[in-house]
Amino acid sequence: LMIGYATFGLTSLGFLFASTVWHLIALFVLLGVNYAFVEATERVYVSDLAPADARGTALGSLHTLISLAALPAGLIAGLLWDANPSYTFIYGAAASLIAVGLFFFIGKKNDRHGPPG
Repeated sequence: LMIGYATFGLTSLGFLFASTVWHLIALFVLLGVNYAFVEATERVYVSDLAPADARGTALGSLHTLISLAALPAGLIAGLLWDANPSYTFIYGAAASLIAVGLFFFIGKKNDRHGPPG
């Protein structure tokens, strides 16, 4: 999961500096890799942590929370885009790299099997 979020942060930064069509193509491929990392890993974590008789509810709750977070995230991204498109990518990179840092910090604090991800 940490790799996925870090990949998103680097991809966001890459969009800031992309200057050719080939850069954009490579970044969109990387974005697809990121999506695969994050989506699959989140589902696996929830499935592993939930009791067997509540996995469906847990996965439904995960996707409900993701959807509820997507609305304000989209609004913030749109407002930033209106101000300056670069701000959107800076915000995405900062948010994802902060998430990686929090995962690492929480993993070290609760270190049983190493950091999560």
